[in-house]
Amino acid sequence: MLLPAPSHTAPRPSGLRQQAVIDDLFGGTHLSFEVVERFESEYVNQRVAWSGTVTQAHTYRHDNDFGEGPGQKVTVLLGSSGTGSLISNEVHAVLQLGSDESADPGRSVSFEGTLLHVDRFARKLYVARGSLI
Repeated sequence: MLLPAPSHTAPRPSGLRQQAVIDDLFGGTHLSFEVVERFESEYVNQRVAWSGTVTQAHTYRHDNDFGEGPGQKVTVLLGSSGTGSLISNEVHAVLQLGSDESADPGRSVSFEGTLLHVDRFARKLYVARGSLI
């Protein structure tokens, strides 16, 4: 799935607050299938403008989540939610960037993009067509 690069005519972010989304999806007692249902009914294809700290970054030619590249796949720590003692409470965004943008681990970044899907077990929100702001 080839996703076009963001343009100056891209839709503006929806105003979804980062921590509110994290808490809504991962802070309660939702069963895993309920997390996916909630994401698909409320958040899929919504534009967001969020921030966090880069934990991983690598370039790709083809990616199972974002399709054909070249591009950069960046994992960003968004925050945490919940009180589970057996799993991490951290929530990450996996962000698709163009190959001309870079984000190094440890760097704080702000980004825009479109929510694509959720990994309910790994607590990851996938953000397509991203750009740093």
